[in-house]
Amino acid sequence: LRQQAISLAHEDHAGMVRCKQRLRSKLWWPEMDKQVEERIRCCHPCQLVSKSPRPEPMEPTKLPKKPWSKLAIDVCGPFPTGEQVVVLTDYYSLWPEVKILKSVTSKNILDWLLSVFATHGFPDEIKSDNASYFVSTEFKDTLTSWGIEHKTVTEYWPQANGQVERFNQVLEKHILTAQAEGKAWKPTIPIMLLHYRNTPHRMTGRTPSSLLMNREVKTKLPSFEQQTNDETETRKKDEEEKEKSKKYTDKKRKASPRNLEVGNKVLVTQKHRNKFTTKFHPDPMVITKINGTQIVLKDKNGTQHRRNSSHVKVYQEIPDPEEEIQSDRKHDRQTESRQENTEATQTETNQNTTVTEIVLRRSTRNRKQPDYLKVG
Repeated sequence: LRQQAISLAHEDHAGMVRCKQRLRSKLWWPEMDKQVEERIRCCHPCQLVSKSPRPEPMEPTKLPKKPWSKLAIDVCGPFPTGEQVVVLTDYYSLWPEVKILKSVTSKNILDWLLSVFATHGFPDEIKSDNASYFVSTEFKDTLTSWGIEHKTVTEYWPQANGQVERFNQVLEKHILTAQAEGKAWKPTIPIMLLHYRNTPHRMTGRTPSSLLMNREVKTKLPSFEQQTNDETETRKKDEEEKEKSKKYTDKKRKASPRNLEVGNKVLVTQKHRNKFTTKFHPDPMVITKINGTQIVLKDKNGTQHRRNSSHVKVYQEIPDPEEEIQSDRKHDRQTESRQENTEATQTETNQNTTVTEIVLRRSTRNRKQPDYLKVG
């Protein structure tokens, strides 16, 4: 009857507070509020439309062991003029390379990458998103033939490739400012790259050119010989800045650990299509692997998906009705037992308590007449 009463109070999928108020005005039983909260948390439709849980704390990317060993690639655009910009950055030196393309295909990107590698050599690893031109067989096979390991980031989570995404913001701002000044933006890209490559970066405290080529490149600004910092100082600066950024971001996002485990049933966010689209997909998935904040999930058809932990929340299942009945009966027996024990303890205490007679007494302090009342 208790679960039936809660179901009737939650018939319109009202929140916890309103359901409690409805039940309190009509009914009462021990730990009613607790049972209402547990039942509403397990409501399937309410879980599909509720807010996402807080994100997990950031995990900063560690500085690679050497320059040009780990790269990130992305495509910025398209812009109103029809072009797109392919961006390549080095995780160690933060050195950027860009290429303006009218048509972005796997072949066009590979042809440009080969010309870049002819200058700097082949890297050990390239990280990209899951765009079609990056996950094509041609792109993967060509990188493998060059001895490069290709890694892709978690689906729908561009923050995982944050280094190149951050440079995209710098590039887009430059293009917009060039348009605001009435200039053609494409001829200004080389000058922007020259200044960026020779400006000390906040994360490392050194210029990308000095970290990649161990020398400063001459620009229009006057320059002088500077003592090159050693790698230890660079790594220390990088770690300090990343830790500072992590603390600020985690505090702003109110991040907290999720404590997800393999085998958990979870709901996964889905793409918003229209006003009737729920925030989470109606079919729960099962976690099969956890790698930091990246989670591998398996749906009901056995297909595996990769998501960030911020895209999932633990699915609360409604307990079996028979188990609920047994739980209620057990709870009632425990409540009755506690009440009997309390009553027995009170009775025993009353029998052993002796009434002590209260004796009134007068104050024993010394009393004397005030001086101003004394006569003569």
